[in-house]
Amino acid sequence: MSLSATNGPDCCVWEITRACNFRCKHCGVAAGEPRQNELSKEEALSLCDELSEIGSRGLSLLGGEIFLRPDWHDISKRIRDNSMTLSLISNGWVINQELMQKISRLDCKCFTVSLDGSKQIHDEVRREGSFERCMNAIDLSIQNGVPTSVITTLTKKNLGELEKLRDILETKDLAWQIQLATPHGERMEDSDMLTQEQFFEAAKFIDKTRKGGGILVSGAHDFGYYSDTMDVNCFYGNEWRGCPAGTGVLGIQSNGNVKGCLSLPDEFVEGNVRDEGGLEKIWNSGTSFGYNRKFKKENLKGPCKDCEFGEICRGGCTDVSYSSSGEINNNVYCVRLMEGVSNGKSSGQGDR
Repeated sequence: MSLSATNGPDCCVWEITRACNFRCKHCGVAAGEPRQNELSKEEALSLCDELSEIGSRGLSLLGGEIFLRPDWHDISKRIRDNSMTLSLISNGWVINQELMQKISRLDCKCFTVSLDGSKQIHDEVRREGSFERCMNAIDLSIQNGVPTSVITTLTKKNLGELEKLRDILETKDLAWQIQLATPHGERMEDSDMLTQEQFFEAAKFIDKTRKGGGILVSGAHDFGYYSDTMDVNCFYGNEWRGCPAGTGVLGIQSNGNVKGCLSLPDEFVEGNVRDEGGLEKIWNSGTSFGYNRKFKKENLKGPCKDCEFGEICRGGCTDVSYSSSGEINNNVYCVRLMEGVSNGKSSGQGDR
């Protein structure tokens, strides 16, 4: 689960580790079999209540594949009964008309499908036959009036698929988010991550597509920041004000472990919802999420240290910073930084 909040969580994302025999290289949770000591149905429902009590305004369920968990509908309904918004993220494998009708009756904020390339590449990344099922899920969602979006996770494997994906998606009534894969799972290697130059090329693609006005596309929180020329980000209508992990976002794994954001590696686990005091104690603790809640300008390192936007941006996405430089508040995957590099200025960092 990952969650976002002001005072209390604003949105929560729940991780389900079961994965239809997919073995996606970039999967941060290495989904497949259920995680040991996974939350029970009773614990999951209680957690929904607890999230509401501490002020969460929304919950997103993601996998793995959430629809392989038999009680997914009970959990989803409890979320809605607590007046929280509900978002569902799927690989599309098990979606059919009957299931989509159940989803539509939940009045979801958004139904999102992961799509990583045209047929050949998507099936290579995920599983043979998954592209057709993915496209079927997208079409069923749109046909049933459910707000629909697509997420594409970039590695070196599928960077060249962006234009093909735009051709596939631009005729459909949906939003498209592009994000950077980071090597925290059991399968993805450092060498699979985009280089800085490749990242910059992806940013230019997003910018060109956004300005073209065809499909609603945005870079996730790992794209940006404070570019002089590019329109890359779409931070829910807000200017980027630094990584929201632990301040505006909360992540909860399927075994109850709590992080500021599910993209972060397990070194960032703050506790478990089964611990004494539960989620409320973790969220309200003065020591939790200190990397963001106790940020000071002096924490900035590398090129972020001398950036005029450093104190506001705080080094961009914590996960990408940690993956690219080995420390937080030092993000060498930054559009503003790369603009300087492309103009002949030194970044102060070697390319990956």
